[in-house]
Parts: sequence; structure tokens; C-alpha cells
Amino acid sequence: MSREILEAMYALAREKGIEPEKLMIALEDALLSAYKKQPGSAKYARVEMDRYVSVAADFIRQRPVVCIAGAVTIGYLIGKLASRR
Repeated sequence: MSREILEAMYALAREKGIEPEKLMIALEDALLSAYKKQPGSAKYARVEMDRYVSVAADFIRQRPVVCIAGAVTIGYLIGKLASRR
């Protein structure tokens, strides 16, 4: 899901006083309902919107150096922890 859709969904949730998770579930239900009305749709379909990956991917695109430094640091710490055994 694009960052813009997530931001709009969270803004709508704040504006209407709705929990974002409930709004996300309602959006998934609406998408599934619309899909099932299409000719040739799968009988046992489901919709699961990824709540976090698109935001993380956008962050990685905007700040690749920060992400690489973080990954290297995490790898270093894991190595240190593993060497203590």
C-alpha cells in the first residue's frame, strides 16, 4: 500500500475518532467485496493490506545510508552476542 493511502487513512481515522485498525479492516472488507463482484473472481479470496512495509520501503528509499548503517550496526551487535557463547 502506498504511503499516501496510509497517511490518508490515518488522517481520516483521527478526524472521525475511529481506531486506525478498525478502519483498515473496513477498507480490507470493502476491497474484498468489490473484488468478488468482478467476473471470474476467486471463490475463496481474501484481502490483507500491509500496514507497515510500504512505510518502511519509503523510508529506505529516502534514507538509504541511515538504513545501511543500521543494518551494519545490527549485524555487528549480533556478531558480538554470538561470540560470547
